[in-house]
Amino acid sequence: TVAGKANGWTQIAFNTYGTGTGKTIEDGGPSTPALLDPKFRDALGYAIDKPALVERILGGYGDPGDTIIPPILSDWHVTPNTPRTFDLELAKQKLEAAGYTLDASGKRLDKDGKPISLRLVTPNTDDIYEKSAQFVEQWYGELGIGVTTEVLDSSVVGNRVLPPEAGDEYKADYDIELWGWAGNPDPSALLDIFRCEQIGNTSDSQYCNPEYDKLYELQLTQAGEERAKTLAEMQNLIYDEAPYDIVYYDANTDAYRNDRFAGWQNMPADGTPMFTYGILQYTLLTDATAQPSP
Repeated sequence: TVAGKANGWTQIAFNTYGTGTGKTIEDGGPSTPALLDPKFRDALGYAIDKPALVERILGGYGDPGDTIIPPILSDWHVTPNTPRTFDLELAKQKLEAAGYTLDASGKRLDKDGKPISLRLVTPNTDDIYEKSAQFVEQWYGELGIGVTTEVLDSSVVGNRVLPPEAGDEYKADYDIELWGWAGNPDPSALLDIFRCEQIGNTSDSQYCNPEYDKLYELQLTQAGEERAKTLAEMQNLIYDEAPYDIVYYDANTDAYRNDRFAGWQNMPADGTPMFTYGILQYTLLTDATAQPSP
């Protein structure tokens, strides 16, 4: 058996439809304009106890999440300049300071004076998503924010998060999507989903920031320390703007036979022999029962 780091994550994706595009909630998107406010999203980041989720949901097989390049891509991953930690009281203080007050019954209000109740959608492909959502409901509830969760077929979730850009029948009809992504050996694939042009395609946060797009194009032309500096800026930009809250980097847990096959090799070294970095490790396998010839 082997437990290796994965090139991906599980995330809370906030519906920020309209950010940077001039669209409004009337066109589709979240149920509350609060989700368009980076200060609101930032405050919610202090309400998620990520180490607890790693232990209680993943059984310790994973790492708490932070930025949008997983740690397994060690040449490019950075920890945030201003990291958030689990602190419900601080989350409440930040919400109050940003103008999101409580009513007499303890419900958190948006700036229009309406109670905030968020609609969370998550797929039924793995019970870690539903279990994680239960914790999110509890922690956000302590902030006075209601959460209702729908566990749906993945195809239904995929359609639910599509905005009008994908077709007239779509409205990005959700507030939070709790799901996951897996990437490639180069970080560009994961970085791509936050570009403006991915709204209606791969974007599940509907986030748009022209400055981010410029940095994305720039890093494609760079290498080494120059590229690492740009990627660090991109990671911190998304972390601070918080269209995503990376909950954890899941581990890959695999099992394989060594009585029939030999030559197993993790790829990369802290990964597993069965992952999506290519086929090299399979070409290294040999017959474990073979006897050397003269």
